[in-house]
Amino acid sequence: SASSTGPDYWLLATDAVSGCTDSVQLQINITTPAFTLNPPPTPCFGEEIDLTQLNGTGNGTFEWYDAIPSSGSLVTTPVAITANTDFWTVFTETISGCSDSAMVTITLAPTPLFTVNTPPLPCPGEPIDLTALNGTGNGTFEWFNGLPSSGNAINGITLTSDINLWVLFTDNTTGCSDSLEVPFTFTPPPFFTTLPPPSTCSGSQIDVNTLNGGEPGTYSWFTTFPSEGNQITQPVTITGDTPVWVLFTETATGCTDSAQVILPLAPEPLFSYTVPPQLCIGDLLDVNTLNGFEPGTYQWYDDIPSAGNLITGSVSYSVSSVVWLLFIDNVTGCTDSTEVLITV
Repeated sequence: SASSTGPDYWLLATDAVSGCTDSVQLQINITTPAFTLNPPPTPCFGEEIDLTQLNGTGNGTFEWYDAIPSSGSLVTTPVAITANTDFWTVFTETISGCSDSAMVTITLAPTPLFTVNTPPLPCPGEPIDLTALNGTGNGTFEWFNGLPSSGNAINGITLTSDINLWVLFTDNTTGCSDSLEVPFTFTPPPFFTTLPPPSTCSGSQIDVNTLNGGEPGTYSWFTTFPSEGNQITQPVTITGDTPVWVLFTETATGCTDSAQVILPLAPEPLFSYTVPPQLCIGDLLDVNTLNGFEPGTYQWYDDIPSAGNLITGSVSYSVSSVVWLLFIDNVTGCTDSTEVLITV
C-alpha cells in the first residue's frame, strides 16, 4: 500500500482539577491500496472474456462490475463481448482492508473485411470450384453447405437446383471470423426441339439436319451418344429403324443437352397381282391387266426395273418369259418389285 500525509489536527487537553491546558499536534496518514491490472485483450465479436484474467499484482482481492461498483452488478462469469464495453474492478487490500477501483475498457476487434467473387452460372452437370470464388481479404476462406457451425466443409459442388452456401472468413491478423451466405443459381438444361422424322423407304437417305428445330443454338448429330459416337456429316441411308443422337448447344448460355431420335423405316409396300394365264405361241398379253387393287402405281418391265424397258401395251409371246412388276405405294412413296413368269 501507499501512504500519504493528510491534514494536521491539534488535540487540546484541559486538566479537570487545575484547569490547566496543553495541546499536541496529530497527523493522519492515508493508506491507498497498490494493485495493477493486466492489459485487456481485443476480443472478436461474441467472444467471451473471463475478467479474472485481467487481475494483476496486489496483495488482496479483485471484484469486477458491469458499471460503477456502487450501482453496477457483480460479474462472476465470462462475458460475451458484442461492442466496446466498460467494466469496473474493486481491489480490496488484505493488510489494510482498504479498497480502490479502476475502469477498464474492452475494445472489440474490428469486423474482418473480405469479399467473394460472383458465383458463375454453370451448365447442368458442370462442377464449381468454390476456391475460385475466394475474393479479397488477408485471411483464409472456408466453404460450407450450411451454417458454418452445423454444415459440412466443401471445396466444390455440382448444382442440381438453386442453393445457398456459406463462406467463413478468418482474419490472419486478429484471428476473428465472419461468415456470409452466398446464393447459387441453377441453370436448367437448354430447351430445344426436333422435327418429327419422316418414315423413310429402305435404302433411301435422310439428311438429319432437316430435323433441326428453331431454337437459337447449334444442332450436331451423332451415330450414338455424343461423347462416344461419330458426328454425322452426310445423309443417312435407312435400312431399318435407326437411332441417332442430336446434341444441342444453346447460344445464350453455351450449355448443351442431347436427345435420341429414331429414324423410322417405312413399312414395305403390300401389293398383289393376278397370275398370268397360260399362253399359246404368239398370243398377245397386256400385263397391265394383271394389276392388283392396292392404292399405288403398277409398272411392268421386261427386265429388272432399274435396267429394263417399261411395258406399256400388249406384247406377243412366243416363249415363256420373265417380266418384272414395280409397285409404288401411294401412302409412303416406297417401292417394291417382283418377277412374274409368263408361261407359253
